[in-house]
Amino acid sequence: GIYSRDYRLTPWPGTYQVQVTAQGLEEKTPYRIENTGFFVLVYNEDKDDRDRDGMPDEWEARYGLTVGVRDQEGDLDGDGLTNGREFLNGGNPASDDTDHGGTQDGSEVDARLNLLQFEDDLIRPPSFFSANEQPTDDYDPDLHPPRSRENLLYWSIEANYATLDFYRAASPAGPFILLEADVPAGKRPYSDAGLVNGTPYYYRLAAKTDKGVRTRLSEAIAAIPKADNSRPWGGLRVQGPPIVTDPSVLLGLWASDDTTHMRLCNEGEWAGAVWETFASSKSWTLSGAHGVNFVYVQFRDAAGNLSLPFPASVEYQTDSDHDGLGDAWEMRRFRSLLQGPRDDPDGDGLDNLGEFERKLDPNAADSDEDGMPDGFEVLFNFLPGQPADGSGDADRDGASNADEYVAGTRPDNAADCLQACLLKPGGGVPDWRMQWNSVTGRVYTIYGAVDPSASSWTPVRGYEEVPGDGRAKQFPIPAGESPAGFYRIGVRLGK
Repeated sequence: GIYSRDYRLTPWPGTYQVQVTAQGLEEKTPYRIENTGFFVLVYNEDKDDRDRDGMPDEWEARYGLTVGVRDQEGDLDGDGLTNGREFLNGGNPASDDTDHGGTQDGSEVDARLNLLQFEDDLIRPPSFFSANEQPTDDYDPDLHPPRSRENLLYWSIEANYATLDFYRAASPAGPFILLEADVPAGKRPYSDAGLVNGTPYYYRLAAKTDKGVRTRLSEAIAAIPKADNSRPWGGLRVQGPPIVTDPSVLLGLWASDDTTHMRLCNEGEWAGAVWETFASSKSWTLSGAHGVNFVYVQFRDAAGNLSLPFPASVEYQTDSDHDGLGDAWEMRRFRSLLQGPRDDPDGDGLDNLGEFERKLDPNAADSDEDGMPDGFEVLFNFLPGQPADGSGDADRDGASNADEYVAGTRPDNAADCLQACLLKPGGGVPDWRMQWNSVTGRVYTIYGAVDPSASSWTPVRGYEEVPGDGRAKQFPIPAGESPAGFYRIGVRLGK
């Protein structure tokens, strides 16, 4: 490449020998290139410095100073270094930071630093400076929004910041007048109150170390105080399952009543995001990167207030065989792409597509091992990944959800439970009988005991392992028992 740099460290004419050295690596072998020589022309003070202020007219004209006025004691760029001293030190009188290293020229000279060497700058302007908007990486929800006739200024706090000087102007071109000096750097935000609502104000700041070394002035930011400064709020979600194979999705959005507009982006990249009228749903295309994809929304209200960005996420997988099952999921679970979306290899009543969309194991009938197969949990709106569902009692009938599954009854209907009724003799019934409704796929056993409070319940011979067939079953109670016996029904899943 070709590199250049102005050399302005001397006001004196003459010839100077300068050595420029470049070091680098080429095929792991160090090398050095040296160049020498330049000269400074002699100038005539009467001819070339007609105002006799110690600064050549051509130099003054180049940087916007007034030729013909003795302005060597002025400070065009307000950097604490007079125009004359800028010339003597090789500085740029129209820039408060000649080397663009971050430290103000006056501070560099006072600290015996080189104002042409950015590497030695001791302090730099904040990386973040804004009005009425907190930095999202250090957001404090307890801070109030700006009040009416107030602007709040926020900035990033660097390690060597001690104090800040704030400046304000009515125009981005200035002049910027000192608003307040030596504000503690950690006292954020800075409040500028008593303003006129609807009027634009412009701000710059300079930070200082505890030894008074000061940054150049920051870039100007604009702020307009308003009567309403409350942020809108809201959110969004990707409709449908938490994992998809199609990047085209539907978003569901909600926001505070005063919200008028929204803008969306993928992965937090706001470049090109367009404000549009708020809507509660929107078709959207994900970034399509394998893995978790993020969508962000930001809201704006009628007063122009902006919300924080709100995220939503969904996992995306490619689907080369177009069966609705992600390739990565199929390879992980089956080690091939041969399974179909309607197959149910674990026989749990939930097909592969249902397992994929819920991120379940299609080879495990009960993914969370709570006593209920995944298909049963989905049918009754339980969570197949939540083991606590099994011990719950959704219909509050005294039987757990897992027990309801084993009994073949509905866990959402208290009237549907395993129970028996007693049939009296007569009307074609020769003796006392216990009757219950059986369920196909269940096996029943009658247990008897003389004392129901004891643990001596034993199976009744001839009524062990009675298969259910969807019809009513009866058990004739032995006659002549004294005292009367007690009976109950046990049930298990059939094989």
